[in-house]
Amino acid sequence: MSEQITPPERFPQIGTVESPAFACYSKTLRLAYEIAPVEDGGQALLEFGGVIKFVQSPQSVEGTKNPADRYPISFWGFTEITGSHETAPWSVLSPRFWTISFTDETLAITFKTVRFLGKDMDAKSPDEALRRYLRSEATS
Repeated sequence: MSEQITPPERFPQIGTVESPAFACYSKTLRLAYEIAPVEDGGQALLEFGGVIKFVQSPQSVEGTKNPADRYPISFWGFTEITGSHETAPWSVLSPRFWTISFTDETLAITFKTVRFLGKDMDAKSPDEALRRYLRSEATS
């Protein structure tokens, strides 16, 4: 039986204007999203490792309860679903399954690890923040 929980990791609160930006290669997904003004704004960068499955649904948190009416979401937030059939085939890996909702889309990710890469207070959009991060990583 699946259960909806708030993940133990704490990331900056999601803003409600900008769409997220992401880049996925091999088994790594980098995600940039707008930070809510109540947390001083900017862009947050996360890295998901051991990604098994990633689905982007162009759905509005205002227009649907959950992606494909299958899983709960927290509006403009992170939701972990434990006991999901999304993780069952890979149970030996102890994967996690999250939904992350934004204003016009929802992400569903089955993965092994997640970490906060930091904030970009100068970037004007998630796309700019992610491109900047990837460029800096390539020159390191």
